[in-house]
Order: sequence, then structure tokens, then C-alpha cells
Amino acid sequence: MKRIEWIDIAKGQTIFLVVLVHVLEGIYKTNLFPNLDWGLQWTMSGIFLIIMPIFLALSGYLYKASFDRTHFALQIKNKAWNLLWPSVLFSFIYVILQNFGGGSVHEGHQWSALLKMGWEPIGYLWFLETLFLIWLLISVLFRLKVPLVGQTLIYIGMLLLGWQIRGPLILTDVCVWILFFFLGYLIRKFSDQMLQPGIVVISMILVLFTWYIQTQQPGEWYDANGPTPLIMIGKLASVLVAFKFFQLIKLNKTKKYWLAAGENSLIIYLVHAPLASILRIIFLKLGVDNFYLLMVIVLFLTWEISRLIGRASLKYQFLKMIFYPTRWWSETGKFWLRSR
Repeated sequence: MKRIEWIDIAKGQTIFLVVLVHVLEGIYKTNLFPNLDWGLQWTMSGIFLIIMPIFLALSGYLYKASFDRTHFALQIKNKAWNLLWPSVLFSFIYVILQNFGGGSVHEGHQWSALLKMGWEPIGYLWFLETLFLIWLLISVLFRLKVPLVGQTLIYIGMLLLGWQIRGPLILTDVCVWILFFFLGYLIRKFSDQMLQPGIVVISMILVLFTWYIQTQQPGEWYDANGPTPLIMIGKLASVLVAFKFFQLIKLNKTKKYWLAAGENSLIIYLVHAPLASILRIIFLKLGVDNFYLLMVIVLFLTWEISRLIGRASLKYQFLKMIFYPTRWWSETGKFWLRSR
């Protein structure tokens, strides 16, 4: 499938926002800079509001239903390997780092969490498991030839159910996030109608209003990542705004930079969180106690090292085995079978 440039640019710039917000959140939770709490909370709230809706909608935009049984089975196998295998591997890495990080790590997971990661995803890795199950469910409904109107009603019903149930976390995640994936698919089919200037302007107003409403909530109001009833409309609206923005944006000198980041966005997503935690702990222990210096150093190193790993992932077999398992097997597996 030919890559779409604006999609890769969107992925690249959105994954940068993901890295930025997790770096800010990690520093914020050290409680070392209380005078900056409001600014950090306000910034994180705005970024959390939009990042995951954009990522899921981009995946939905690229989605193509398969009605051939053999091809569908192959798709399931490839999706499972490419999404679930890295999720399992990095769950182990993340828990190991958290348990050896001691008091320097926030919201640590116990070893027993690894036994439940199939239905209680570990930390940021919820996204990969959720994306796989959303893709699988939507694919099944398309194979059953459920019309778009029927699917829309099903996903709205799932959303309402997800807000009520107290079952496994992965079930809740699938219920409340599936509508964003489907929205991306609808935008591709009905782009001219859904991305009209008037609709995009109204969507922008809804996003800004939702951002303001979020700041008025008690508790950890800055955590706007989950699509709660209060901010659901704003999150959906952010997809329309983002898609129009990325389709119109013109890049010259930085185009290749963001295209490369977008192509490796999944790898950057996987490695950035443990990397940011390690770097934050190291530089705090080295005595870097200025917020802006700490933030710039951790952000720059996390981003650039993650990009470096992404670029190297197709050059070295051990990295390919981690990040591109089906491609690795198609190369080394066939060679191994021939050598037998």
C-alpha cells in the first residue's frame, strides 16, 4: 500500500506530542516544581485531549476491509504479531524498570501485573492491545456486511456501555475508543462532507470549549486522556480539526524529518516511555534541578534516541525481530527453512 504523505506527517507530529506530554507528566509527578503546576496541568490537559483520538482515527482512515477468508486470516496473524508481540515484550521491560527504579518511578506496577496484562494492560501499552481488538471487531462486522448506519449505532451503544461497566480495563478501552477508529474510516469515505470549513470551525470551537471545561474539574483534571462523557464531543471534534490541518499544512525543509518520524511512530511510541523515565531519573540524580533545562534535555534525548532506534530497526535483525516480527520471520524464517 502506497504511503500517504499527510498521514505520515500527522503521525510524526502527533507522536512528538505524545513524547512531550509524557516527559512533562513524568517531571510534574516528581512534585519538584510546584510553582509551575498550573502551566503544566494546562498544557498536559490540552495535549491529552487530542493525541489518542488522532492516532486511532488515522488508523481508521487507513483501514481497508477484507472479504477474502484466507487474506483475513493472514491479516489477523500479522496484526497480532505486529501489535501484541511488542506489547508483551515492552510490558516486561516496563515492569522490570519500574521495580528496579525504586522511589524514582511513578505509578509502578508489581510483578503480578504481568499475569493480568491481557485484560489489564500495563501503562501506556493499553493502546496496542486496544487497537488490535478494535481492528478485529470492526473487521468482523464488515465481514458480516453490517451497514455503516448499523455499525454507528453499535459503536455508540458500546460507548454508552463502556461508561457504565466496571469490567476488565481492556473491555472498557475497546468500548470507549472504537468510535474514534470508525470516525477516521468515515472521514476517508465522506471527506468532502465531513471536512467542510464550517464544520471544522465549529469543531475547533468545541475543542477549545472542552479544554476550558476540563480545567474547571476537581482532582487530576489535567488527565484528559480518557474519553469521559464530559469531554467526548471535544475529543471527536479534535479529529476533524486535526485531519483538516494536516491535509492543508505545507512543509518544506522539515518534510522528510516528519515523514520519517511518522513511518516509525509505533516504534517511537513503544520505546519513549521507559526511555523518558530512565533519562529523567539519571539527570535528577546528576543534580539537574532547573525545570526548563531538565525538560529540554529529557525531551531532546528521548525523542532523538527513539527516532534513532526507529531508523535502525530495519537494519539490524534483533531490532527487526522486536518491531517487525512478521517481516523478520519472512526473511530469516525462510532462510532457516531452506538451510534445513
